Amino acid sequence: MKSNPAHIAIAASYSTLSGSELLAQVVCQYKVNKPQACRFWTRGINDTYQVQCADERYSLRVYRHAFRSRDDIEFEIAALNYLRNKGAHVAYPIEKKEGGYITEVQTPEGLDFAFLTLQRLNGMQY
Repeated sequence: MKSNPAHIAIAASYSTLSGSELLAQVVCQYKVNKPQACRFWTRGINDTYQVQCADERYSLRVYRHAFRSRDDIEFEIAALNYLRNKGAHVAYPIEKKEGGYITEVQTPEGLDFAFLTLQRLNGMQY
């Protein structure tokens, strides 16, 4: 008879990241006023976290591992900025303090990409 090991290690295929870790290590890199909280909101093509700051509410998008390339995400950011500059009411990207928009995040699945947006609905924040 074989004995069972006390612990079995199984790799994650999809993990939900810690909001407090994202706040401390990712959100702080963006040009926002006093980040206060980061909470998981919804799962879809990307995981979305609501980020509350002193003056605004933002959304942090963390893309699923290997679902979209960095080029795909840069194109999405360029499209959102284009629409915003044309007067469309869209969730637009927030720039990082050091420039750029995308933050690379090492997750249990591998390297993921994230960026922060200011959310708007019909011209109003939500």
